[in-house]
Amino acid sequence: MERTNLYSGRTLLYSFLFWVVFTVLSCTNVENKDTSNEAEAQQKELEEVTSKIKEQNSRFERFYLNGQADSLALVFGENVKQYISHQPPTNGLDELIKNNQLLMSWGTWEFEIATMEVKTSGQMAVERGKYKYTFTPNEASPITASVDSGNYVALWEEIDGKWKVVWDAPVTEIPFQ
Repeated sequence: MERTNLYSGRTLLYSFLFWVVFTVLSCTNVENKDTSNEAEAQQKELEEVTSKIKEQNSRFERFYLNGQADSLALVFGENVKQYISHQPPTNGLDELIKNNQLLMSWGTWEFEIATMEVKTSGQMAVERGKYKYTFTPNEASPITASVDSGNYVALWEEIDGKWKVVWDAPVTEIPFQ
């Protein structure tokens, strides 16, 4: 009889220890799965936002090439701030469109935009990239042909389900002449 009781006690103890270890490991795996799922969801969201920003950049290139300044409203937010070298800041969408209508009336602007990195936080995203443009003047242009290239940082905001630039800061790499 004593052996049976001892055996039952050990069985009960081992069962209890197994249950404790199993429970702890199960909880640990759930946390790892949750963390892994969260990281995967964040990565997927980052890829989606990056893709949408690249699509908007392609639209920007087309609008400039085709002289469609009014269409820039599809890429830039209503309260956009733009900081272009050697110029005062552009404040607001109306001013941005007006300035670009003038520039586009002087000739053809061909942009190449390359997104290098995007960081997101909720409905905001920061893009770091490179740009290059070639300007070919028409007969009425007060400025000569030019080429510029550099880097930029843009702050994007999701507005009514669309990603739009709210701050834009291109920085030329071309030295002063």
